[in-house]
Amino acid sequence: MHLAEVLRLRAIPAAGVCLEVTRRCPLNCAHCFTNSSMASPEPPADRLLRFAGTFDRRPRASC
Repeated sequence: MHLAEVLRLRAIPAAGVCLEVTRRCPLNCAHCFTNSSMASPEPPADRLLRFAGTFDRRPRASC
């Protein structure tokens, strides 16, 4: 998905999901609770793909 498409959909609540999962981070922020670093392990790809496979494209009823 391109950034332009993400921005176009943003006006619609819950119209899309942008998912980036990693523990590798060079920032070392004082408020970070994940204890992430550039040496942190990446989660297994199969686990992330299984998780993403649970997403549902069907529209939800609004609250």
